[in-house]
Amino acid sequence: MKPINGLLIVFYLLAFLCSPESRAIFLLSEETRPKVSLEQAVYGLHSDYREVARIVTYILRQYPPGQYAYVGVGRSPAPVLAFFKGVVSENIWTSLPLSGAGRMRIFNQVDPMDERELLAERSESLNSHFDHFLPSVESLAGRSLLLIDYAYSGKSLIEAVEQVRAYYWRRFSIQVQVGGLGLAADSGRPEAVANLRAYGIEPLAIAKNLRVRLEGREYREFAEYERFFVDSQGLKYSAPRRRGQEFDRLAEAYFMRAKIDKKLRATLKNLYPEARILGFQSPTWSDRVRCWRMLF
Repeated sequence: MKPINGLLIVFYLLAFLCSPESRAIFLLSEETRPKVSLEQAVYGLHSDYREVARIVTYILRQYPPGQYAYVGVGRSPAPVLAFFKGVVSENIWTSLPLSGAGRMRIFNQVDPMDERELLAERSESLNSHFDHFLPSVESLAGRSLLLIDYAYSGKSLIEAVEQVRAYYWRRFSIQVQVGGLGLAADSGRPEAVANLRAYGIEPLAIAKNLRVRLEGREYREFAEYERFFVDSQGLKYSAPRRRGQEFDRLAEAYFMRAKIDKKLRATLKNLYPEARILGFQSPTWSDRVRCWRMLF
């Protein structure tokens, strides 16, 4: 057997043993990866609606909006943020475009003088970016921040928490409590769980279907903002463009679906009585027919 063939066999064996469906997705390019449809996200019998609703109600219960402001990091939490917008409220969350945060550290790759210059450049750029997207000190009004992201290894969420915490101190000389919630980190990846817990970030296991779709970036078309990539050698700031049409469609689809969800409405009455969905009358027969037609 040629050495190259042996390496290929080892590679495919490892891919098979470690979640083959998600590994196959990672081998696809950004353009050719599958994209989740509204039916898969909201209406289908095997949709992610129930799981996203569970995550959102968990957040409201464990991290009450009177004590926390919610920040979705990057494109991965798009379904969670769309659910907040469509069903709960537009005023308790924000999107923070920030991809590849785990690559922001500089590991003695450059001369110490150059490293200081790169860090200064990065801090200036991040100040501009965070000024644009993060809540002001006044709007926080003493609340903490909860950063929400899909966590494959946990490194990106850990770095995002550290950078946001440093930003408020650097910019306003104030210590804002910044926590994190890592989605999917508890799904068979003990190293990710350990990473997050070591930094005081909670890992939250999620259902396999949603985990695989987030892992494969199938919700990327529903992200509120285009990708904002952080280079490991510093970044030059240019505000990412909002691409909210699909995001708004997903939010409205969640709203229509939640109209006929009695269990969710009852839960939200206890957790967040100001929820958007509770401000509307009980679903009409036309609402029910519309949703059931989409379900089946």
